[in-house]
Amino acid sequence: IKRGKLSPEAVVHYSSEIVRGLVAIHEAGIPHCDLSTDNVMITDTGVKLLDIYSSPNLLRIGKTSFKDHVQSDICSLKDILYRLLQASEIPGVDLEFIS
Repeated sequence: IKRGKLSPEAVVHYSSEIVRGLVAIHEAGIPHCDLSTDNVMITDTGVKLLDIYSSPNLLRIGKTSFKDHVQSDICSLKDILYRLLQASEIPGVDLEFIS
């Protein structure tokens, strides 16, 4: 994301890959719990989600539920998609309206 401007097609492609990856881990019953641009790697073969929270036993500690973690992941996803738009060459994108 930090290397330069992204084409509109790249924004759509990377966004959809990030969403698909997040849906896949959520469907497996695993929240990410630390989703950020630092934990998304764009490679030649696609998008990789890094540092995925992999211990379901820790979810039982305290009052935080799986649903709470998923909601947190979704809020973090919004920030990542915003950053992708910031790095885009899409004309007329009004990021002040989005934020």
